[in-house]
Amino acid sequence: MSAVNAFVAMFIVQIVVMTVVYPSRLIKRLRELDTRYPKEQFPQLWPPGYEAAERLLVTLYWGLNTVVAVAGLALLYGLFTYMRRPDWDDDPVAKLVVAFFFLELIPTAVVFVTAAKLFKKWRNWFQVYRRTATLERRGLFDFVSPFVVVLTLLCYPLLIGLVTYVERDDLDDGSADALVMIGAITLMYAMFAFGMYASLYGKRNPFQTHEARIRAMAISVKGSVYTCLVAVVYISLNLMLTMLGLPSWKPFAMSAFLVICGVSSFTSILNAIPRELKLDGLRPTLPAERTASSPS
Repeated sequence: MSAVNAFVAMFIVQIVVMTVVYPSRLIKRLRELDTRYPKEQFPQLWPPGYEAAERLLVTLYWGLNTVVAVAGLALLYGLFTYMRRPDWDDDPVAKLVVAFFFLELIPTAVVFVTAAKLFKKWRNWFQVYRRTATLERRGLFDFVSPFVVVLTLLCYPLLIGLVTYVERDDLDDGSADALVMIGAITLMYAMFAFGMYASLYGKRNPFQTHEARIRAMAISVKGSVYTCLVAVVYISLNLMLTMLGLPSWKPFAMSAFLVICGVSSFTSILNAIPRELKLDGLRPTLPAERTASSPS
């Protein structure tokens, strides 16, 4: 399989996973909660306007992802046409793939920001039913072995050294490419560190059971550490492709790496959504209560 064909296949996977598979799984998870806790039995979980807001969010989410998917197919056609030329360059292709990946994140970001505003509006409604917190301090080594953590930290100076060695000619010529790569690696480590800190010590989800929170925390922390290691492998492979004179495989490697990052991040988000709600005061209303509260 040629580098161009491999890239086309992987980019199609990236479009399908990020704009079809993940949105379907996220909406399915939300529907499961609606089915498990129907409004007729758990009215305390359905603030005024919730149903209309949920329909709006789902419609908005699918609409944005459809637009992104169409844009991705158009970009794929343009890139494939460009890469059939004998003088095509891997650098602009890789940059466009990264730019499209960030575009794929916009629908999820828009929906989550909108949902956060809605839940802030309904804060008082849920206040009574919040679960009592379980005080149990968790640390990084409760989820990831010290060896893996040390290995991940050790990879940082080694990777910076590899970049400096491979890109030494660019550094000597005053090119900013190597410095940008070093900055990107540093930013990547900082982002994963912040994500782990937020998972371990960030604000608790009041609707989450203790067991579900520990499970989501473990997935998030492990995902951050191992995704960081995968990123190190990818960047090292990318540099090796440059040294071996195989730059045409860089777009494929970039798309594959972004798919792995996307799956890891979205899996953490999905597992942060509780499957079961065990809140103080949460119980199905009795038939007599439903009859008394219904309009005569």
